[in-house]
Amino acid sequence: MNFNQIANELGMPAKNLSGWKHEYALGKFGNATPISIPKSDVALENIALRKALRDAELERDILKKALGIFSKNDR
Repeated sequence: MNFNQIANELGMPAKNLSGWKHEYALGKFGNATPISIPKSDVALENIALRKALRDAELERDILKKALGIFSKNDR
């Protein structure tokens, strides 16, 4: 992902994001350290998100089929 894509996803100008990165590189944010999330938590969240995605895709497919069936009956 590039700065423009990330900034777009965050709903902000890429210039701001780039500026923050530059300031961080210069040490202007003090001794801030990134938040560390245990890999096991990330893996569990990934599993849950993949299941939620499969469920949503299944629901979408069922609704598409139902729409097709009801559309044929209206003709």
